[in-house]
Amino acid sequence: RRANPPPSSPEWKLLSYVVARPALAAEMDLSHVDRSLPESKALQALVDRYLAEAAGEGASGAMLVEHFQNSPHADILFAAQANAMDVTDSDEHARLQVQHALWKIEINRKNSLIKSLGEKLRQGMLSKDEHLQYGRMITEVKSLEQRLQSEGRVPQH
Repeated sequence: RRANPPPSSPEWKLLSYVVARPALAAEMDLSHVDRSLPESKALQALVDRYLAEAAGEGASGAMLVEHFQNSPHADILFAAQANAMDVTDSDEHARLQVQHALWKIEINRKNSLIKSLGEKLRQGMLSKDEHLQYGRMITEVKSLEQRLQSEGRVPQH
């Protein structure tokens, strides 16, 4: 085993939590995850597998990971499984951490859109609808960041 620290993306955090607590898979909206990341692809495969097994009736993270033993996701899932052993949060705290990771993913996605719209704005090429979208995105990001800050200071269990 390598002693490299695990990746720190919010997608990686989600993957670790699903491996530690597979039931969380049924509660996740993965529509905003960065599909280009290997951990996102592994997360989607894990969630799909969990949901395909009748909401994972009794499926442990180890059983789910074992299913992918000879797949392209094997290495990252085994790394997530090793990392998941450090996840000792209560179910409630784990759910909160998952929600925070999902918010961070949404913030990252919206910030990318804000950046590209901002570039168009600087070039004077922003349509009226894009201008409205630009302002709305900035407001939404600020709101999400405030929620993260206010709810993110929960003591670890």
